[in-house]
Amino acid sequence: AANAISIDTPSARYTIVDAGHLRLITTGPHAAQSGVDLRQPDQLTFWYTKQLADVVAQAPGRANILVLGGGTFTLPRYLAHKYPDSTIDVVEIDPELARIAREHFFYDDPANVNLVFADARTYVNETRERYDVVIVDVYGDTHVPFTLLTREYGERVAALTKPRGIVAANLIAGPKGPCGELLGALSAPYAAHFANGLYRMEKPDRERSNLVATYSREPFAWPAALPLGERLKALPYTDNYAPAERLQQDCRS
Repeated sequence: AANAISIDTPSARYTIVDAGHLRLITTGPHAAQSGVDLRQPDQLTFWYTKQLADVVAQAPGRANILVLGGGTFTLPRYLAHKYPDSTIDVVEIDPELARIAREHFFYDDPANVNLVFADARTYVNETRERYDVVIVDVYGDTHVPFTLLTREYGERVAALTKPRGIVAANLIAGPKGPCGELLGALSAPYAAHFANGLYRMEKPDRERSNLVATYSREPFAWPAALPLGERLKALPYTDNYAPAERLQQDCRS
């Protein structure tokens, strides 16, 4: 686009573009990673961020919230202003995104948001914090890193989630065929520790689309969500073997 801005960092090449009243940021050809509505920058723009915010609204507790994957921090900013008594830790691998978010996406550094610039898996491995809600939104273009598909990762997420806590993950998958296999693999690390799984799909008439899944030890009431059912029975891959790229490519082809 003629009005595009490209920014290179050690982690990625970002393209910022204004499309009508939306300002978007991308790291690849397939999907925008984040964005704001220039007419109402305090509101959430994307379907999946609205679903994740709804999970937080329905959660039994929200005093401590973890967000893995910061993007331009639109969701943490929204949650921080809506729940000023909550503490929100945001883990983002690329520290340059904070500057980009401030300059282009109205990020205003709320006092109750802590930005942690680290790899999501490294943070999960090392933190001793416990959380009421864990939000997982770690994508590069349309790919989840293999390190978030493994049994070892799931063990650590379970350890840092409080007994009545909720894990919510933004995924790109579907319920059937190769996309169903991918959904099972993405769910497996959580399903090994959380008996209850639900999902909402943005475009249920398609084989794949954005999909937000929740995982909890206790039953979680999330209206209009479908049970993950059999997909909770997939066995998780391990740090030694997690064919993330093949699974995600099979779902796309």
